[in-house]
Amino acid sequence: MENEVRVSFLITENDFLDMSILRSYCTIPRTNKIVLLITGITAVLCGGLAFINIGGNIFQNICWVLLIFIGFYCISYYDVIEPLLMKSQARSFYRYNKEKLGSREFVFGGKYFEMKSDDHKLRIPAEYIFKAVEGKNTVIIFLDNDEYCFISKRILDEEKLETLRSFIGEEKYKRL
Repeated sequence: MENEVRVSFLITENDFLDMSILRSYCTIPRTNKIVLLITGITAVLCGGLAFINIGGNIFQNICWVLLIFIGFYCISYYDVIEPLLMKSQARSFYRYNKEKLGSREFVFGGKYFEMKSDDHKLRIPAEYIFKAVEGKNTVIIFLDNDEYCFISKRILDEEKLETLRSFIGEEKYKRL
């Protein structure tokens, strides 16, 4: 087939960690991020203003400082804390299940998207792909909200990556 691309790779720990963080980032609704950010900013401002203006005894000051720390926790949750938690969970999962993850082979660029692994095979028409998200080191292809597969960008040169982008289509392909 014309412009058909075939790639295969063995999943490494770094591939799995990158995929887990990117998938987590993609599945969190934007409204959750905004609400937690607004909550954090409000907590920091209220705690800071209360600490400066109201003051009080040592117990009240400790409460204001705790409110400020809670605010910073909320502000940094999705950008710092959650990726660290996901990385820890993914590393643990990979260490105990790396034999099950095995290798992957992908074929795309014709009319179908194919994935073959040690334990299953998938072949679907290109129009059935729900969306694709490209991160720094990984491309995740969502077949629906819960089903996905990923391709490490270390095996994709720029030509293959461009073929993948055009195969999926601009309206379904998102770069982060």
